[in-house]
Amino acid sequence: MCNGRRSNSDSAYYTARSGAGVFATGTMRWVEALMAATPDGGRDHHMDARTRAFVTRTTENLLRAFAQGPAAHHRPAPRPNVTEVYKGRA
Repeated sequence: MCNGRRSNSDSAYYTARSGAGVFATGTMRWVEALMAATPDGGRDHHMDARTRAFVTRTTENLLRAFAQGPAAHHRPAPRPNVTEVYKGRA
């Protein structure tokens, strides 16, 4: 949720030839989402607790995976799916 309206954001994860895992999120409000729907939320743009739960779990999973060393060794990226996901979109 953003300003009380449903919203979405893209993210990407891939493994580089070096073995590094690369994660990119398509939002500038990641940190705000971690605080959404809390008394300390500040400018959370009316994101809700479900948004906070999702972003928190994703952050935890990423940090755990990356802390184990080169992510390609234990968390290789799934098959490429960009064409499938964006089929029929301009």
